[in-house]
Amino acid sequence: MNLGYPIKHWLTTLVISPAIMIVGDTIANSKLMTDAMGIYFLFVLFGLIFSIPALLVYVIIFESIARTNRSALMVKTILNLTGAFAVLVTFLIIDGSMAKTPSIVYTVGLLIGSLFYKVKTDKPNE
Repeated sequence: MNLGYPIKHWLTTLVISPAIMIVGDTIANSKLMTDAMGIYFLFVLFGLIFSIPALLVYVIIFESIARTNRSALMVKTILNLTGAFAVLVTFLIIDGSMAKTPSIVYTVGLLIGSLFYKVKTDKPNE
């Protein structure tokens, strides 16, 4: 079981997404982020906790499709769609009044995070 890609992708998403949200809020000149570092660590901590079920689903799907004869691009596409769906479901369950913005930001973070790592599949010549 090779969990390198899913774990790195998950952790990168959890680290990048709050930073994107803070930068976006700073650009919008909002007063929400008065303590950016505290909010950043809070988002990372709660992200770690609330995303564990999504990670488990992601790993199961990764393990099942990484062994198939699909290209690395196809595997990443399937995993990104799965991750985006998991983000949306997680924020629908939390159902806060501001859940729309974080779900978009975490999906963007997920997509950006997927660009950093290569998926190793069992397909020949990859």
